[in-house]
Amino acid sequence: MTKFFSSSTKVLITGAALLACPAFLSGCEMYAPGNLNTEKIQVREDVSFTDVPASRADQDFVRGVAHEYSRHGQGPLNVTVTYDPHNYRNTARMATDKGTSLVKALRAQGVSGVEMDILPVNGQGDESRVLIGYDSYAAHAPAGCKTMPGTESMTIEPEADYKLGCTIQSLTARQVSNPKHLEGQGNTDPTTDGRSGGNIVDVVRSGAENQPLDGESASGK
Repeated sequence: MTKFFSSSTKVLITGAALLACPAFLSGCEMYAPGNLNTEKIQVREDVSFTDVPASRADQDFVRGVAHEYSRHGQGPLNVTVTYDPHNYRNTARMATDKGTSLVKALRAQGVSGVEMDILPVNGQGDESRVLIGYDSYAAHAPAGCKTMPGTESMTIEPEADYKLGCTIQSLTARQVSNPKHLEGQGNTDPTTDGRSGGNIVDVVRSGAENQPLDGESASGK
């Protein structure tokens, strides 16, 4: 015996079947989260702070500070020299002279925007201290990125959450000489940006041929 359904009943049955399809197909889902890192190296802002006895703040110290500031620093560089108000061997005048000489030496090394002050410290004793502070930038691997097991130690353990590419990003971040360049800062300045662009374009417009790139060679002599 053939049983016929009304049009409204057919619509209800069809709708129920369509609603049930996702439930049946969910168990056959083919998508799975990838294990490839797609995040970029991060640049984080921090504060660089150095505290040394005044006797150690010599020319080599100044060169080291200037080098680190040129790579990682941003904004003013603050020089603070302490003194003891109750010690005739560690006076405010001596602190001022020391700070002034450091500012002059830092500017000679190409550091602009140096700010200096002196700070009284009761009971400090005979020797003052030099404090150097400035905002700094450092490159880091993307958040959550770990190096491949066995990269930094001889211990190799399974790492289910490791993302491909994280080791390269981590090692590359450590080798970035000037993290500010990753944010587009510091690689050019207003006085050289246009000249640099013109030098590149002028060579192309002239039609000059590029010289062949020869590989490295060495003689056996």
